[in-house]
Amino acid sequence: RIRILVAEDNAINQKVALRQLQKLGYTADTAGDGTEVLEALRRIPYDIILMDCQMPVMDGYEATRRIRRDCPAPVHIIAMTANAMTGDREKCIAVGMNDYLTKPVRVSALRDALNRWILTSGREIPVDLERLREISGGDLRAAADLMAGFVVQAGGLLEKISAAIAAGQPEEAGRLAHTLSDMSANCGMTALLPGLACLHEAAERHDLEGTPAIQHDLTLHLDRIRQFPLLPAS
Repeated sequence: RIRILVAEDNAINQKVALRQLQKLGYTADTAGDGTEVLEALRRIPYDIILMDCQMPVMDGYEATRRIRRDCPAPVHIIAMTANAMTGDREKCIAVGMNDYLTKPVRVSALRDALNRWILTSGREIPVDLERLREISGGDLRAAADLMAGFVVQAGGLLEKISAAIAAGQPEEAGRLAHTLSDMSANCGMTALLPGLACLHEAAERHDLEGTPAIQHDLTLHLDRIRQFPLLPAS
């Protein structure tokens, strides 16, 4: 689970940010000013902070300076500012923020900022985001619907593969693995491809002895796809 903190002093803006994150499949905690951010970080090692730059008591700039000075754990800080003046982005980066969003923040811009962090964080992701964006036309709802439909169909195919293996039918298992592999590649669900290739090769050799371990791995990878943040929060 990705741990997100929304630093925003306005209660309505907090609700808007939480709702936008929910649409992207995330949950988050909130803080009302920079001092609350620092207190929250002492309790929880957040991965991402959405940092409003203008807050009372301690603003986002000073909070970021102190985080970079005192916090040993890496945290990705995304500035949120109502200003769109020349030099604002540079000011945010100069104090140690990693990215920059202008208010009012659009869901698409927030999604892209979070995906930039995922792609640079060293975390292995289970989908090809560029392929998913291409086939969905960049539409978040279309991408989420496609992924949800894929998870259902892939789960059904994995059950059929398991049944074919249990019945000692390598040809049928191989055919189903090939079908699921084609569907996975077409939809950009890359996490399944290596395991499906191994399963297909084993079926072609009529050697099903090691396939339960492969099936287990495929089930785990499908769960990773199911939980990937582009899916709507359940």
